[in-house]
Amino acid sequence: MKRLFTLVAAVVAVLAVNAEQSVKNASTWSAWNAEMTTIDESGHFTFNEAWSGAGFWLGVDEDDDGVTDFWTDWSDYDVLVYVVADVQGSFNLSIEYHDDADPSNNHATSGTIGTNGYGYVLLNADYSDYVAQTWIQPTGAPSSITITDMVLMTTDEFEAFKEKMKPTGDKVNLWTGEMEFNTSWPSIGIGADAFSIASAGDRMIVTISEVIDLEDWEWGAQIFCNNFAWRSIDGMKAEGITEAGEVTFTLTQAQLDTIAATGGMYVQGMECKVTSIDLLRTGGDVTGDVLWEGTQVFDNSWPGIQGMGPEKFARAQVGDKIVVTVASVDDLEGWEWGAQLLWKDGSTWDTLAGTETTNVTAAGDVALVISEQSLAALQANGLILGGIACTVSKIMLVYDAAHVDNTVVNPAGKDEIFNLSGQRVDENYKGIVVSGGKKYLKR
Repeated sequence: MKRLFTLVAAVVAVLAVNAEQSVKNASTWSAWNAEMTTIDESGHFTFNEAWSGAGFWLGVDEDDDGVTDFWTDWSDYDVLVYVVADVQGSFNLSIEYHDDADPSNNHATSGTIGTNGYGYVLLNADYSDYVAQTWIQPTGAPSSITITDMVLMTTDEFEAFKEKMKPTGDKVNLWTGEMEFNTSWPSIGIGADAFSIASAGDRMIVTISEVIDLEDWEWGAQIFCNNFAWRSIDGMKAEGITEAGEVTFTLTQAQLDTIAATGGMYVQGMECKVTSIDLLRTGGDVTGDVLWEGTQVFDNSWPGIQGMGPEKFARAQVGDKIVVTVASVDDLEGWEWGAQLLWKDGSTWDTLAGTETTNVTAAGDVALVISEQSLAALQANGLILGGIACTVSKIMLVYDAAHVDNTVVNPAGKDEIFNLSGQRVDENYKGIVVSGGKKYLKR
């Protein structure tokens, strides 16, 4: 079979040095619907309709008789990488193969634009010597993207490429654009590679620019996440969102594992517009202590979560945080002030010194930074958490990084291992440990 890459002698010379192969000039892009998609000379695509698209045909009609004489052979490679810029929206990618044994069965593989300036599709080794085309589709509109290059790589080359493209910094943008979640059920796809730098305890932040009103949709604004097998990811759903702002999901190892196993995550929703999704890196597992865990519905019976006595705050310092995981925001008839958390003195049920009622607008983590005044009250009397119109599933005391660095020591000796609460653990323990006066992350 003829190779696609014998067209230009200069390309062959490059291949002698680097096995990666650009195919950007192997064909031309063609919009499926010219009224809905425009493509300029720089490779910038603008899509005005969700699920419209453009194709990059790779079948070769050598004698121009209207019949494909041969299909492109990519069997020396494992991955097609799209190098992209100016990404506004979410996009699916695909490669279609021709099957000579059964021309009606056009096999395909798919991928998505992730983050850090690229997207990719893994080649199907059974059919990669019969490549018919590759295409791109937006999952919402309006969307736009610039494709700066399309490169074939081996698995080893792709691993090195991903390592080079890994972002640095505490906050990493995973997606930027404007996606209206409505009854057409668009989605924002984020590839698993975007989460390769994440650890349990990091946070994914979804920024909502507007809450809209969909007629006949009674369940309110929502954000929820599915894995790339279109199965719900446990613990990644926010309901009852009433106003613009940020929805935060604290990532668990189980969630990261399912994202990696299925190839990525789809973010969907209803009755809202999303403008960005970011990963906030905390440096690994959340460093702190669980104060309470369970299910507490805060309704108009005014229950309180108790059992968080002063001993729970013995190691706390100013600047540490009490982080409450709100599982859902509810609608109480006749309660016009919205969902709230109330910080109460553990001895008197009065408002905890140095705090005010916290309004809650969406499911996610809500943090109270401990001040000098509240620290004194917590260490004297402990905490009772009250609330209204929401359900809480967890309360943690999260230590400030400087606090941990300055206060964690090995209380015994270098041959023993302790967690950050000073409890002795064995070699099977996962998380941040102390041994020989130094901290380590055990996975």
